[in-house]
Amino acid sequence: MRSARRFHKSRYGCRECKQSRLKCDEMYPICQRCWRRGLVCHGAARERQWQIQVSSFYSSPNKTTNSKASEYPLNVGEESLIWYWIEKTSRILAPCEEENPFAHPVWEHLSISQSLLHVIKSISSAHQHFFEAAHLYDSLAERTKAMEALRLEIDTGAQPLHALFLSIYLLGISSSYLDGGMGDLGQEHLVAAEVLVDLMLKDRDLRKHPMTRWIVGTFIYWNMSCSFLEIPASNPVEQNNTEILRFILNDMAGYLHPINGPCTELFYIISTLGQYIRFAVEHGTQDDSLDIDLEMSLLNWSLPASDVPPAWVEIAEAFRKYALILLCRYRHLVFKPHVPQEICLVGPDRNIAPIVEDDSLARRYAIEIIKTLSRIPVSSPYLMLQGIPLLTAGAELTYEDSDLRNESKFRLLALYSSSRIPASLAAVSLLESIWQTRMQGGEASWFQTVVDHKCKLRIG
Repeated sequence: MRSARRFHKSRYGCRECKQSRLKCDEMYPICQRCWRRGLVCHGAARERQWQIQVSSFYSSPNKTTNSKASEYPLNVGEESLIWYWIEKTSRILAPCEEENPFAHPVWEHLSISQSLLHVIKSISSAHQHFFEAAHLYDSLAERTKAMEALRLEIDTGAQPLHALFLSIYLLGISSSYLDGGMGDLGQEHLVAAEVLVDLMLKDRDLRKHPMTRWIVGTFIYWNMSCSFLEIPASNPVEQNNTEILRFILNDMAGYLHPINGPCTELFYIISTLGQYIRFAVEHGTQDDSLDIDLEMSLLNWSLPASDVPPAWVEIAEAFRKYALILLCRYRHLVFKPHVPQEICLVGPDRNIAPIVEDDSLARRYAIEIIKTLSRIPVSSPYLMLQGIPLLTAGAELTYEDSDLRNESKFRLLALYSSSRIPASLAAVSLLESIWQTRMQGGEASWFQTVVDHKCKLRIG
């Protein structure tokens, strides 16, 4: 009799290895077998030990600090999704090696916010199934309940602004997670979130609340990630929120934000730049003085402290050069129809240079971005911040940069495997399409794709 074949049972083995009944090396976020075979690796979601301890702490029958904790009793399925959120899903929202602000602080608001409860269940349910369209029924049902509960909470005015922001933020960013066509940025939620931030900053007590700094920084990152993708309804310069900038400079100085680290001011500059460029391109307007001011703000910005983790130095430089690539591409688009002999280019050497050097400058920044980000291991939680500069830089690389192209693709695939958010896979497909167009002698870039095709691929 033939002996039964023994299979390796692994806790973190990927879906591809399990389906092939092969032993997975459990490398995170991409196992070596999947990488060698050119497969997308659907690995098991990781959790951190501190998060498991948090879930145990809150499930303790002796927990009495929140008297409202039983206001919304949970069934077994609901509890499972919430523990899944605390242990796993929340990790895709912040590059935290230790305590995650989307776990503990969010839990504290669940006892009073039905909308927050439902949106967390919605995202966790979708995350369990890699946000695949065929398995989104339960997630979308919970999302509908979250929207209905949020409307009621807004109408009654009974919810604290911090709790409302959390619900609106999670509904907003998950819009792009759940949208198969990658066309929904959750713009209406972003607008509502800005209204809430304004209200917080106008309230003396809320302005001093420690959670307000976290919320303002979170809004800035979200706004930055959408700034170039959405066409502003009005001139962003006229609508520029100076109160938020004042709060960033005065109240957040030296604050290491859970998502932005020391880069909140930099992300504010980039969001302003993205909105200005998109409005200028769509409406044919140009503000030369603002153009130069924004460039100088980018070039002059520096890390506010010298003792930040090394990864933040790399992240900051990658985002700065991402913004400079946007400026390069914008000026190339603006000046190209007139074919001038010389134009002023961005960069540390602000001298007159031929327009043909514009592509080479963008490529130089792109090469520097990929090399900079390559110093951060793909297993690092800081990988979650790399999507925007990776896509923008990867699209500028030429055939001569094949190794760097492979690195940008590998990191985007690793980002998908670790976060499960489909936009990273879409970014890989987009890069391959851009590279193919260039191979055939055409012009293509991330900037051009967004402008020409109204692409709304948010990967931040």
